[in-house]
Amino acid sequence: MLTILLLAARGAAADAPPLVPRVVLQVDHATVANVASASADRQIIVTASSGDNSVLIRDAATGNIIDRFRLPYNNNHFPAFDRLTVSPDMRHATIAGWGYAPVDTIPPNTTFEQEETLTVDLRLRRVVATVTGKPLRKPARKTFGPQPLKTHILPNIGTLGYGADARLQLRPAAGAPRIIGHPTARSFAVASVSRDGTRLALLSHKRLAPRRWATTIETLSLGGATAGPAVTLTGFFDRIVWIDADTVLLAYEDMLNAFVYDTVDYDAPGRAALVDLAAGRAVRDIPARCAVVSARGQLIGIGRPGDCRGRDRAAPDTASERGLWQLDPRLDKGTWQRLAVTGLEGLRLERIAAYPDGRRIVVAHDTGNRASAVHVVELDRARVTDQINLVEQASLPNWVGSLAVSSDGRRVVGTGSFLFFSWTPGKRAIDFQREMSTDLLASDGRTLVAGSAGADLSRVDAESGKTLGGLTTDAALAFDFLPGKPVFVGLSQNGGARFWDTRTWTELLTVYSFPDGKFFAVDPAGRYDTNLGADTNELRWVMDDAPLQSLGAQTFMRNLYEPGLLRRTLACVEAGCAAEFPPLPSMADLNRVLPEVAIVEVKQQGGIARVTVEAREGRNANVPNGKRLSGIYDLRLFRDGRLVRQTPNLGVARDEGKTLPAWRAATAVPQAMEHERYRETFEVAVPRSGGKVEFSAYAFNEDRVKGETARRTLVVPPPRTPPRRRLVVVAIGVDRTRNPEWHLSYAANDARSISAALANVPDADVTVIPLISDAGGNRATKPIIRSVLLALGGNEDAYNREEQREAGIDLAKLTPVGPDDAVLIAFSGHGTTLDRQFYLLPWDADEDQVTGAPQLQTMISSVELTAWLRQLDAGEIAFVIDACHSAASVDGGGFKPGPMGDPGLGQLAFDKGIRILAATQANDVALEDGKLGHGLLSYALNEGLEWRADANRDGAVTLGEWLDYGVRRMPGLAAELRAGGVKLARTVAAPRPAGAVVWFDAPDASVTRVQQPALFDFTGTPATMVLRRVTKPVNSLRSR
Repeated sequence: MLTILLLAARGAAADAPPLVPRVVLQVDHATVANVASASADRQIIVTASSGDNSVLIRDAATGNIIDRFRLPYNNNHFPAFDRLTVSPDMRHATIAGWGYAPVDTIPPNTTFEQEETLTVDLRLRRVVATVTGKPLRKPARKTFGPQPLKTHILPNIGTLGYGADARLQLRPAAGAPRIIGHPTARSFAVASVSRDGTRLALLSHKRLAPRRWATTIETLSLGGATAGPAVTLTGFFDRIVWIDADTVLLAYEDMLNAFVYDTVDYDAPGRAALVDLAAGRAVRDIPARCAVVSARGQLIGIGRPGDCRGRDRAAPDTASERGLWQLDPRLDKGTWQRLAVTGLEGLRLERIAAYPDGRRIVVAHDTGNRASAVHVVELDRARVTDQINLVEQASLPNWVGSLAVSSDGRRVVGTGSFLFFSWTPGKRAIDFQREMSTDLLASDGRTLVAGSAGADLSRVDAESGKTLGGLTTDAALAFDFLPGKPVFVGLSQNGGARFWDTRTWTELLTVYSFPDGKFFAVDPAGRYDTNLGADTNELRWVMDDAPLQSLGAQTFMRNLYEPGLLRRTLACVEAGCAAEFPPLPSMADLNRVLPEVAIVEVKQQGGIARVTVEAREGRNANVPNGKRLSGIYDLRLFRDGRLVRQTPNLGVARDEGKTLPAWRAATAVPQAMEHERYRETFEVAVPRSGGKVEFSAYAFNEDRVKGETARRTLVVPPPRTPPRRRLVVVAIGVDRTRNPEWHLSYAANDARSISAALANVPDADVTVIPLISDAGGNRATKPIIRSVLLALGGNEDAYNREEQREAGIDLAKLTPVGPDDAVLIAFSGHGTTLDRQFYLLPWDADEDQVTGAPQLQTMISSVELTAWLRQLDAGEIAFVIDACHSAASVDGGGFKPGPMGDPGLGQLAFDKGIRILAATQANDVALEDGKLGHGLLSYALNEGLEWRADANRDGAVTLGEWLDYGVRRMPGLAAELRAGGVKLARTVAAPRPAGAVVWFDAPDASVTRVQQPALFDFTGTPATMVLRRVTKPVNSLRSR
């Protein structure tokens, strides 16, 4: 959990920017709340904590955090708050507290305290008045710092206090207590960016017992906001040393503030630990050294850990113990070896920093009178190449607390004695020095950023030392310039990474990490990306035109959700992101009133559940834009997260339309429009295998904003004998079409091989339906494909049994599928994208004989596929498309994976949990090869069933492992064939040899490329159906 503060500019109305929603993460104060109060109308509860200087405004009915903000920070003020009151009009709050007065001399056993009262504007979220009392001499308090909120009576609401679980509880006069508190913010102790700028690492600590600690390291990819596995080690580590992008050394911070380390309850460091971040494991321990850095793949440190901080009182504090040592971490049994450097003989070293190229380091040493000198060391020759004696520089520190080298390698910066300095090697004097209490530094050669842990940051011109302005962070832990990009990132105690464009120092976005690999990224305009899920309780929104209305996480998903936001922002920052992220529409006119949906009853009758759903129109008379009624549109019911029913039911002909008016006309619930509520009972099949089944439902308002999700659980008794699952394989291969110019050579082979490979599956009854068009017959027509899919969906009115019989299809195999069953559809043939619509080419696809233009009605569009697949009620559905441009079937037309209520195959895949494996990206082509006798993806999948797809080596290839293997194997397979001379051709005359087939492709289709498939899986759960029991050959080569 974490805390976030996103401040929006609030100017005069005439100059106000477009209304931007602000995200409010639902986490409590970082420490305890000290004071609380409620509004007179019982709508809001305000709490404040002097521990993190935060104020939270809560919805009294739900406990949702409407908004949060921080009070101005002052070291002398507010060790504790005493009182909080809210004005009757809910416009202002008054917070009173006490703090230590800034006096020069404090008599023993006394303190000088002063009261301070702040008036806070609850709408503008800022302090508008401050009143400070006179300093008073008082006896020293026995307790210092924020004290937990004691039981507090909120008139006409109840009693507020902390429960046994350390969360705020509201105890009304009548009724059970309600938890209105939220999990506290996550707290990290150390943060660091990898040297190549691709990964963020965060350390957190947990006290196991006196003098026993555990340290956890978590990572986040800055290229795609994906989390790596967390690693927990026994021991206290508080320093991250990057060896490469996947390997770190966890060590102890040293040299700094030995007093602190003498007063906490863990031992002096005796070891450091190598951690493989990619594998998620600790590799081995190594003996600790002081101030360790990584250069050229080697670890370089100083002396022994015992005398870094002076904790080992018996250790000799000599220069020989404080020289340089090095260790090769790639050696399993590598040990520290002394590194003799010409020019450092006999010096007592204190600090090390490595140059970006790893060829040089810079070290600081104590001259013996607590003054320092800095030396540049060339590692290849082990000699000092430059140095500066700080004793000769007026007012410079008599000790060096930290050292850093600018990312361009031009400057050395350091801190100590309440100031920092900059030096350009080659010069005999420093560039400048500035008085500032700081222990964190970074520079790109042009700008120097300085700060202290927990504070905001200062920017300084690296040439002149002129102050340039500050940067706001939430309790900074570390910061750095990303190599090769005009980007600066600041890392916060709450796990946030905030990015700035260093050319203008405008904020780009902020990324926050959550447990279990979850993240949330947001830019100043409100665009966001997350894997928390649309219905997450971790965040909500607030708008400045309705500052006391909390909006659900899904409210702005249609307009603001931008998958890949971090990756796309970092990719476009140099050229400008205006084209990548066009201006957003105003949210002021968006209807924010949501329909209310409830599942009022679930009854089981045999293998059917009767689910009664009620939808009511939402009402809010206080909305600022006048849209007081929600309307009720597109009511949806899900079983275990898979869409099973919709109202209105448009069936196979369902077409929501692309425009908002067309969507409203198609999806309005007519009875609800007349009576303000709607009730319907749906009959839904339940798994024969029994177990817990979750039903969920929601509807949309008139502006396609998703309402809150209602949930209800049904427990289905298990049968005495477990039923066998059923796997239906529909294998479609199109070698021949009506147009001989479009013939292929091996698509039919693909369909036959898939049919044969999956004809026998462990623990399941298999139904194989081959639909093949080649020289031997034409069964893969558009009507037959449609008829088969609708029959499996149980839509008896929409398919033609006579047509299936004439095609030679066994009608007994076409029984509808249910929640225990799985369906695999494999298509091999032509695919293309026209007018942003993806099409598959069946046998009867053709072109206009006069114009030569494709006849779209003869092809299968993704809209038609969506209508046919919507009828399927299987527990697992997978669709393999081995065709050109196949990723466009899902990822075309601006699809976003979320509950948007949009038309299209991508939306259906999200709603029904359909896994789609596409052979190529949306703008690329698929290959078939004569040496393989298959399309490349089909060949890779057949190869995976042998044993190679068994990723966890448990002797079983599951559906999920099989699909994943296709993605992993394809680039290597394509590269191998390319090395053998496979080229992409624009046109190939018939009869053609096997090779690339490109139809209506882009102008650059003749360029040789590596085919890259894409797997679209929005289920969040593994596909567990076992396709093959396998045994890896003893003498086989390693799986590729």
